[in-house]
Amino acid sequence: MTIKYSATPKLEKRKDALGNTIVTNVPLLIDVTFNGGRFFINVGFRIDADKWDTIVQRVKSNTVHYKGKKAKEINDSVSNLLERIRKTFTKFELEENMPTITEFKKELNPKTVDEEINQNGQRIEKDFFKSFDMYVEQGKHKWQPNTVKKHNTTKAHLLAFDKRLTFELLNDTEKLDSFVNYLNRIGLRNASAEKYLKVLKWFLKWAVLKKHTSYSDFLTYKPTLEHIDKEIIFLSQSEFIHLYNLEIKQPYLERVRDVFCFACVTGLRYSDIYNLKRSQIKSDIINVVTVKTNDLLKINLNKYSTAILKKYEEIEFQGGKALPVISNQKSNEYLKEVCELAGLKEIIEINYKVGNERKTETYPKYELMSFHAGRRTFVCLGLFLGLTSKVIMSFTGHKSIEAMKPYEKIVDELKSKEMAKFDF
Repeated sequence: MTIKYSATPKLEKRKDALGNTIVTNVPLLIDVTFNGGRFFINVGFRIDADKWDTIVQRVKSNTVHYKGKKAKEINDSVSNLLERIRKTFTKFELEENMPTITEFKKELNPKTVDEEINQNGQRIEKDFFKSFDMYVEQGKHKWQPNTVKKHNTTKAHLLAFDKRLTFELLNDTEKLDSFVNYLNRIGLRNASAEKYLKVLKWFLKWAVLKKHTSYSDFLTYKPTLEHIDKEIIFLSQSEFIHLYNLEIKQPYLERVRDVFCFACVTGLRYSDIYNLKRSQIKSDIINVVTVKTNDLLKINLNKYSTAILKKYEEIEFQGGKALPVISNQKSNEYLKEVCELAGLKEIIEINYKVGNERKTETYPKYELMSFHAGRRTFVCLGLFLGLTSKVIMSFTGHKSIEAMKPYEKIVDELKSKEMAKFDF
């Protein structure tokens, strides 16, 4: 049995958004036809059209290509792949078996087979936003609600930026720069713009892995976004004691205060306190597997955390929970009320950058309070009271000493202020 086929090296035919033929960094393909079928194999290299010899169907000698690849390496790869194609057809001939395209590809098993190239050798890219939806759908079952929200917000920004986005468009540095500029233009801080760009890159990496696209130049994209260190909001020792002992008449605010103070003396995140069950507290130790990072933490109780737990030990909460924790949104809303009642009205200056512009806003401290300030309070108070960073990290689950540096700087400034009291 003889199988008639052709295998021709050629450049992929692509056009840009304006309809012009792309002649730089063009993928090199093998165009294979047999038994009335046609498909393309991606050789795995990109070259410029003016360095391709259409007569001998190889790159021109002594030329250098994308990522420093030399002509000999590329031409050798083309020859090797053509030889593998020949041997694969010979195998099917000996077996007297006319393969389907799928069977042939499976037998050939090249490292990169692009199954979505049309009859003109043009790559068929998956729909960008449909792929994004698929990515979120696959991820939302294992992500935290805030992560899902962050991805949905990123998609909304991308749609507002350009509802006709494609993978190819975003493979251009200028387009990515335009997206960052758009985020700044609508008033987002550089830190927020970087956050949404990070989500976009997570998705694009997934899209390459799942073969929704073959474009990958974005992997080297690094925008120039200047940052100002974020202000760390926490309670001083005196502020914590005042808040802890504050007499509050409204029961719902009192419960929020108690749960927040529990965070201040355990270092637990809101999500871990929300899920904390009485069965996880044994021999004055809290045993918890964190929701965010799946770390197993053992946190010793102290007089404040013990007192808060004891206050609610006779009350039955759904699911055997240890404390009266409400939704994160309501908790943060009520916490601001509690802190205003406590008189936490120190004016705090928040500095940030939008693009190259530095901006400053001021707020009373209570407006900046959120439940995460409890975890920050734990770290700052721990350092101030003499606990080592290593010990604190064993309680909080922080992985890197670098993560502790901003807190250490704050505590050093606090100690300096305390020492100044001796200048009487």
